[in-house]
Amino acid sequence: DTGIAMKKICLALMMLAPLGTTAYALEAPYLGFDAALATLNTKTDDAQMPAIRVRLGSEITRYVGVETQLVRGVVEDEVKQTVGSFDVGLDGSAGIYLRLQLPVGDAFTLYGLAGYAQSWLKVGSTVPGFSSFKTHDKDFSGGGGIDVHLTKNTGLTLDYMEYIEGLSSVALGVRVKM
Repeated sequence: DTGIAMKKICLALMMLAPLGTTAYALEAPYLGFDAALATLNTKTDDAQMPAIRVRLGSEITRYVGVETQLVRGVVEDEVKQTVGSFDVGLDGSAGIYLRLQLPVGDAFTLYGLAGYAQSWLKVGSTVPGFSSFKTHDKDFSGGGGIDVHLTKNTGLTLDYMEYIEGLSSVALGVRVKM
């Protein structure tokens, strides 16, 4: 049940928040802009959809943060099925995550994300008997990546995310502390 999963995530966030020390105050929030390649796995063919992603987050401690993500597909892809072809597009995805991170010196930070996402897809059809439709799904979501620090306030990010079952992405972008 997704309601129970969300309650567990919220409880975990509340339990982890006090782990910070008074010496490590809440960091300034950060903003990320990414180019992504989203992949929708189907039984016979995968849809590869270029997308853009915006991330907004904040570090609660040096090792724990929270992050929200908004993703929007920019190009649809054709998926071949036994009955014909369909155009698949990512209308969007929105998620909220707990971010566990491990700084490795001053050079980079490894991180993992766990949370909840909702994604919207559109499917266009020219196959007789099949009409175009939109669909959405919500599920546990997670991924991981690396932040490479360029300066004290900017860095490059590379990550892999699984938004809902069958919908994932690889993204490269910039992260700026505000």
